[in-house]
Amino acid sequence: MCRVVVADDEEVVLDGLIRVLCTDPRIEVVGRAVTGGQALSLSVVLSPDVLVVDLRMRDMGGLAVARRLRDAGRSRTRVLAVTSVADRTLLVDAWSAGVRGVLIKSSAPSDLLYAVLKVAAGGVVVDSLLASDVLDHLARFKDPATEAFERRWEQLTPQEKRAVEGASQGLTNLAIAQRLGVAEGTVKSHVSRALGKLQMRNRAHVAAVFNRVPEMRGARSEEGGA
Repeated sequence: MCRVVVADDEEVVLDGLIRVLCTDPRIEVVGRAVTGGQALSLSVVLSPDVLVVDLRMRDMGGLAVARRLRDAGRSRTRVLAVTSVADRTLLVDAWSAGVRGVLIKSSAPSDLLYAVLKVAAGGVVVDSLLASDVLDHLARFKDPATEAFERRWEQLTPQEKRAVEGASQGLTNLAIAQRLGVAEGTVKSHVSRALGKLQMRNRAHVAAVFNRVPEMRGARSEEGGA
């Protein structure tokens, strides 16, 4: 049996959450709270498996409650936070506070039941809306070194780019010259100028950076096929 305390400062929402939880025979609601302070006290006294708590309440939000439980060593009670705001910064803050599940209030009842049981079993649950937001953000993220390389890459001429692409593949100047249809000395000049513009030490340095930047690999494929 999963023992749960539910906390929300909106009585209507609180009643709704409890009604949903009571539909599952594996879950027992052992306490309800309308303030963060009550949620904290009940969690300490009752030591439930899961505390379902609103992230934002007037006196003490779910993050503060989670931090106090964590700092008090109450790791037995795992926290599932519910929120009306799909905000990835809240997700990061919640994780830092010790929250192990975050659910949007508009989620389906089945999602709430799943989340409570999953968190109680030691798992982690993130609402799909929040997860999508975080993944989209990470997909756009680039570290400063990668961004700097890409800016310098755009300063190269088309021939310099193709010469560097060949060098990053381990080709010799002669092989690159045959591919581009130019003299070997011309390739040597292209590579030398490109290294200077990219602020790279040598071919090995270029290859190490070039091959870990997906956008550059894509550009190589497109330009190489042109």
